[in-house]
Amino acid sequence: MDVVSDILRTIRLNANVYHNAQYCGNWVMQGRQVNSASFHFVSHGNCYLHLPDANRPVELNQGDLLLFPRNQSHRISASELAPEQSKGIPFQDYQQGVLPDSTGLVCGLLELEHIHKNPLLDELPSVVIVRNQPGQHYWVAPLLELINRELQDSDAGCEAAIDKLADILFIQVIRCYLKDHQPLSGLLAALQDSKLHKALKLMHAKPADKWTLESLAAAVGVSRSVFAERFREVIGETPMGYLTRWRMQQAYHWLHNEHLSVMDVAERTGYQSDAAFSKAFKKEFGFGPGAARRDVST
Repeated sequence: MDVVSDILRTIRLNANVYHNAQYCGNWVMQGRQVNSASFHFVSHGNCYLHLPDANRPVELNQGDLLLFPRNQSHRISASELAPEQSKGIPFQDYQQGVLPDSTGLVCGLLELEHIHKNPLLDELPSVVIVRNQPGQHYWVAPLLELINRELQDSDAGCEAAIDKLADILFIQVIRCYLKDHQPLSGLLAALQDSKLHKALKLMHAKPADKWTLESLAAAVGVSRSVFAERFREVIGETPMGYLTRWRMQQAYHWLHNEHLSVMDVAERTGYQSDAAFSKAFKKEFGFGPGAARRDVST
């Protein structure tokens, strides 16, 4: 059981590339204020990322990739000097090919169905930067090259292909961040702890089992008190609290995306009756499982 893959499968994602242009001169692009994740890819040239709370801009070069997991105010410009508000953005399309001294930006939106706390997404920083460094992230160049080619060629079906490639792009960025960072707390830190990782794998693999604090501690080979203290210290909640939340996230996915019956989902999440399951579901989300199946919650 791959815990990260398990969590990513519960995320409903719709990707859309909305912008592909090359910029010339003294330009500045204001990041869209949207209630979704977004990404920018420097297809050629170089530029600077400006964040409101940063002391200095971040230089970006060809092949670098930015992911904003949440709505984050930002600007990208030709200069490292703090850009002013721009009423007009001078840019050229690709009818004349790549222009000298220009910078190319590919921008996309990643609409995430994120109605509830997600143990993975909520731990990501406001921006994830994946550098184009040879030999480190082998997938960056070929994946972005595929997206760029589809944008340039505009053949039949290109929009659908680009959207699917952007889906993969999102997952790969998450994997890249997990590989390059070792946080001290949260779910990502728990995955580096052999005992906690094993407990998480058990809960994710068999959410319907009648897990208790004692049975989980015994399964990973530590005392009840040590396991409970370590779990809460690293992840920030109790093992039973995490298990309940994970069961409800799985339940929402099965109801909303796979349209399983309430009875089937109750059984899959370890509840003895529909009524008990419905009560727990409503407590977690604020609406009942029937609403999730009918899509009225969104």
